[in-house]
Amino acid sequence: MGGDPAPFACASAELWASRLLDGRIGIAEAEAVWTHLARCPSCAAFLSDLLRIRDRLQALARSEAAKRYLEAEDRLEERD
Repeated sequence: MGGDPAPFACASAELWASRLLDGRIGIAEAEAVWTHLARCPSCAAFLSDLLRIRDRLQALARSEAAKRYLEAEDRLEERD
């Protein structure tokens, strides 16, 4: 990514937090984000929301994949 994100405004911290979750930042940037999150309850709550959304989307994807698998399995059993 380049550049040191700290100190930064909360709007920047939200962008960096999103990149952190995506694994798109380096160690120095990640440390700066974690430092900001430790001092800023608002941004920490934003990260918590991102984690909750990510977890729900992953659960939905798993449930949709399972549903498609079971439907395909039913179709194969109907052919037999």
